[in-house]
Amino acid sequence: MENIYVFTGMSGSGKTAIIQNLTETTGYTICKIYTTRPTRKNENKLCISKSEYQLLPDKHIEFFYNKHNYTITKNGFLNSDIIEMSPSGIKQIRRSELSKRLYVFYIHTNSNKRYQRMLKRGDSIGEIKSRIEFEKEEYKNIEDIIDYSVENNILNVCTGKILSIINKLENT
Repeated sequence: MENIYVFTGMSGSGKTAIIQNLTETTGYTICKIYTTRPTRKNENKLCISKSEYQLLPDKHIEFFYNKHNYTITKNGFLNSDIIEMSPSGIKQIRRSELSKRLYVFYIHTNSNKRYQRMLKRGDSIGEIKSRIEFEKEEYKNIEDIIDYSVENNILNVCTGKILSIINKLENT
């Protein structure tokens, strides 16, 4: 595929669930992201130690997000259709010389829903407060780097809107 669809949004916005819905219904592949962050349930990232991270070959896009290292490989990026990425990572991708068209979807929902989702997945109140504080700055000018903004109040409705946009992009 010539396009890659990037999903970004604050913690608890539902990015992972949306990506899982999309891959199940479309067969799209997810770009593997390596990180030194501890593993969370049902996520699309490969959590590794700092020493393993240092030894990774073919690191192409690297960024630091909320105290942890993240990277994607060039091969992984070129052979994927979907990627979950923070604004810091998106800026790095836009500056790189990769041959795919990038379309960025910003997934958002109200802060109460995000807070409840983070609690449900097992995040501590301290982790949640820290993440929310960090993301205020990280997502400050998000409208400058996104192509589409989609509200995620009902997962299937949100996924349907995204699929509709993707179908239009694929058929133009």
